[in-house]
Formats: sequence, C-alpha cells, structure tokens
Amino acid sequence: MKPATLLGGALASLGRFEDAAAAFRAAAAIRPDAPDAFNNLGIMLTDLRRHDEALAAFGRAIAAAPDLAEPYNNRGNALKALNRFAEALADYERAIALKPGYAEAHGNRGACLDELARPDEAFYSFRAALALQPDHADAHWNLAVNQLRAGDFRAGWREAEWRWKSAGLGLKPRGFDQPLWLGEQPIAGKVLLVYNEQGLGDAIQFCRYIPLLAARGARVLLEISSPLQQLLGGMGGVVHCVAKGEALPGFDLHCPLTSLPLAFDTTLETIPFDVPYLAVPSGARLERMARRGQRLADRPGLVRQSQSHQRPQPLDRAEDAGAAVRHRRAIRQPAEGCAPGRSGDAARAQ
Repeated sequence: MKPATLLGGALASLGRFEDAAAAFRAAAAIRPDAPDAFNNLGIMLTDLRRHDEALAAFGRAIAAAPDLAEPYNNRGNALKALNRFAEALADYERAIALKPGYAEAHGNRGACLDELARPDEAFYSFRAALALQPDHADAHWNLAVNQLRAGDFRAGWREAEWRWKSAGLGLKPRGFDQPLWLGEQPIAGKVLLVYNEQGLGDAIQFCRYIPLLAARGARVLLEISSPLQQLLGGMGGVVHCVAKGEALPGFDLHCPLTSLPLAFDTTLETIPFDVPYLAVPSGARLERMARRGQRLADRPGLVRQSQSHQRPQPLDRAEDAGAAVRHRRAIRQPAEGCAPGRSGDAARAQ
C-alpha cells in the first residue's frame, strides 16, 4: 500500500481533511490509473464541501475503473449536495446495477427519491437497504422520516429510535443508570428526566407533551439548552428545570423529548393540540430572554440547515480496506421546528 495513501487515511481519521486531501492527491499523482486515490480524494473534497472538485476526482476514479460501484455512489452524493438530484439518482442506480447488494447505494437512492418528491419509491429503496443490511441505522432513520411525512406515525416513531445509532446524526446516548421510559411502565409519583438531544426548534415542538406526563402523575425534571430555560421552565408540569451542563438532581426514569411521541403512541389524530402550550414571559424574564437571543443572533454559524449533507463511502475492495477512509453514511438533518426529517416540510406535529 502506498505511503501517501496510508498517510491520507491516518489524517482523515484525525479529521484533518485538507491534509488528507493533499496526501491522496499525491497518491493519485504517483498512480493516475488507480481509482482508490481519486475516490478517497473525492471523499475528502466532499467533506470539505468542495463538491465541484469532488466531482472531478470521482470522474477520474470512474474513468480508471468504470465497473466499480463505489465511485458512482460517492459521485451521486456530491451531485446531491449540489441539488443535482436527477444526475445523482442516475449515479446511485448505476452503482446498484453494478453491485445489487450495495445497501448504501439503495439507501442513498431512497434519500434522493424523497428529494424528488417520489416518496413511495423512496420507501421501497429504504426497505431494500434494510433487507440487505438490517442494522443500517441511517436507512432506518431515513425510513422513519419517510413514514412520518406520510402520516404513518406509529411506524415512523419506532424507526426514529434508530437515530441514536446513526453515524451521520452523531447523537450520543446519555448513558444514565436509570431506565429509559418509552411509555411502558407507570410514572405516577416518579421523577422523570426529560431532555432535548437535538435543536431548539425540536424542543419547542415536543415540549407540548410535558403536561401529558404531569397528567399521568410524573414529576418532570426538564433539562434544556440555556436559551430556552426561561421559556420552557415555566411550563405546567415542570417541577424543576436545569440548563444543559448543570448538575442534575436525582431522578427515577429518563426520556428524550423526541421520544415522547412514541411513548404516547401518537397518531395524526392524537397529536397534542392544547394550544397555546407556551406562555411568553413578561417583565424582567422577557428582557433577559431578549438580551440572550440577541447575543445568539450575533454569533456566526448558528443557523441550522434543513438541507442534508450526504456523506460518501470509500471503495469496498479488500486491497483498499486500510486505504479508503471510514465514511459517514448519508443522513438528512432534522429541520428546526418540525418532526425530525430530511427537509423543512417533514411531518409537522401541529
């Protein structure tokens, strides 16, 4: 294995994508007829969001080895990042034609079909990916979003629990010793920790379930991002509210906010609709929130994107096992203020 390729893989594992790209570019210069260096270069350029350059690199990989499926899949990801969905779909389908058992390409094809407003076809692509790789967490997540958008809440919220294993979402389970509560056991008299693992909009969306917890007799301990502490801390049913990072008091059970629709077996007909479920603070509390909101607004880079960032995968060949960098699978990021999804028009719990 070429030293430049080994170096590129090591740098990529450290997140040093610019340096890794330089190493893979050097490897490609040594052997311009070898697809692996160009494929890995394309992966790094995609990570750096230099998608036009990535397309050129994947094109070189395809020219060197037109019967390899992986560069087509990866080029599809770069095309999709550029919103060139029809071209991306063609690449995913070419990858599948070359390698029918390629779960990653089936899953990526499904995500692309959802972007093209072809949800029924997307559903079957996700199912195909899972038939090939039942533990494919990102395919489960994308299937969940597909089902939620179609109104199949029962199936969708069950699938959404796979988010904890999704490499693309990067969520970290909290590792509490106390049991996870998903609606099975009684909670009357119990202190239930409820916390938000995703964005501020998700917290505002799903906090509507907190009064339902109180109605079952739970004493709700809410952990929330500090910008929302003043707003959500005064909700009915919340007995104590702490900001993320603060020490937690004792509790008996825990449940993420995004899992509450599953815990309550939510359907379209049973979405909590007791509105308004939030009250705007007044006086000094409102002034403090306004000042905090202005400080957040002044910070760069805080706007979340509802557009997905597709992640490529390296060559799947034995001789490239150590050379190709570990991929982050295709995943769609949840939009602010809506059910977890791949775009802002995902199923909304209104």
